[in-house]
Amino acid sequence: MDGHEIELKAGLSAGDARRILRTLKADYGPGQQPEHLRSIYFDTPARHLKAHGIALRIRREGGRFIQTVKAGRTGVGGFQQVREFDNAVTGFKPRIAAITDRSMRETIENVTQATILAPQFETRVRRARWLVCEPHGEIEIALDQGWFDAAGTRAPILELEMELKGGSPEALFDLADRLLGDTHADLSVSSKATRGYALSAGEDILARPFAGKPKAQPGDKAAGAAFESILKSLAEAIAANLHATMASVDPEGPHQLRVALRRFRSALRLFADILDRKLARDLNATARDIGRSVSALRDSDVLTELVLGTAVAAADPLLPEALHEHREALRTAARSALRDGGATRFVLRLQRLVVLGGWQRKSARLAEPLSRFSARRLAERWKKIAEMGDRFSVLDEKDRHDFRKLLKEYRYMNDIIEVNKIINQDIKIIKKLLGALGALNDLSVLSAWKPGLASPDAEERLAGVRAALLTSSRHRGDLSLGRACRHWAELRLGAEG
Repeated sequence: MDGHEIELKAGLSAGDARRILRTLKADYGPGQQPEHLRSIYFDTPARHLKAHGIALRIRREGGRFIQTVKAGRTGVGGFQQVREFDNAVTGFKPRIAAITDRSMRETIENVTQATILAPQFETRVRRARWLVCEPHGEIEIALDQGWFDAAGTRAPILELEMELKGGSPEALFDLADRLLGDTHADLSVSSKATRGYALSAGEDILARPFAGKPKAQPGDKAAGAAFESILKSLAEAIAANLHATMASVDPEGPHQLRVALRRFRSALRLFADILDRKLARDLNATARDIGRSVSALRDSDVLTELVLGTAVAAADPLLPEALHEHREALRTAARSALRDGGATRFVLRLQRLVVLGGWQRKSARLAEPLSRFSARRLAERWKKIAEMGDRFSVLDEKDRHDFRKLLKEYRYMNDIIEVNKIINQDIKIIKKLLGALGALNDLSVLSAWKPGLASPDAEERLAGVRAALLTSSRHRGDLSLGRACRHWAELRLGAEG
């Protein structure tokens, strides 16, 4: 079959896969007879097809061999649209001449230049399948369990695929919300081709944090179009970092999740004039709550490493183990809070808004150039910052924390827009100021940190290390406060100039 494939896929844990399987059987019956599928992906030795965004595989389905070409993949996270061309072949031997679409056939011929296509990697999966009719469309559901095999390296496959056979993509999101909303599903999962190529190149395909920011939008771009781009970018970042938090112990996962959520909330405020008010309030509240779910874990990540970096703690046979146990308990609690707080459902909601829209309200300002559209919000934020900054020397700890949050929001708002050299210089000073304020905040958090370790002895030793750190850091705190004052004066002088 030639045409467009529209699908939504999610990576699963073993526990979530079992729960989803039970739900599918309860709702739709046993489904079709499970199939054992073997697929081999082909390319030139220099991987010209991959370089052009083309995947070519041959799959054995029972006694048949189906060659499939996929190209032009677009989407957000696990939701993907791709051009797909299928034809029967004999065995695991590619036949470019058999591709029925002339344009695609000629493209591949030009790309490969008659180079022999060789196997790159393969997948073997056991697929359970259901064909279901939902209110907005017909969907094929596939639950795949198996592995990749690339140059002798294996990696597991456990994922749910929902392919739209007819109707609206709305049907995919409705079904995904019902099946995946209360799980730890990976909604950032890439195609099997992408993962297979990465694995065959020796790359790690496990969960990893995403430490990037959205691409700055041109000032003359329409505000509505700019928000669409920012929403897509942040939906992907939130999905990737949520998965990293759920599936790995990398401390960057919770950190980058909070950063992405803060960027998202800053975008909601910047674009408030064109967003549906109720939707924006709901999204902002949920993003805030998700961020709070990992706050204690993030603090523990930072402070545990700080404490363990001391010579006293490193030589202590009891304290490191107690701190690691405490951090793992916080990680378990954070993951439960994310599940219970609907974090996966929130990501699905963002992806749905990217694909289907519905975030905007009727406003002439949708077409307004971004630079003019954003000017008032930025001016309002700067006014609040200036009012607090001019009283910086008398701000208490709480007010300094609020001042830091305002500066972060202002910085994230400016990151959205391509700005001139003067603004760029201000942002550089703001980053320095935030660094100084962050150092002061770390001391404040350390002072209040009383994790309540399981062992009284370990708790007593931690109290001693913490007191020593605070004593030794007092001078650094004074220096940070002085730097913050100087950076603010520099920033204020530049703004007045």
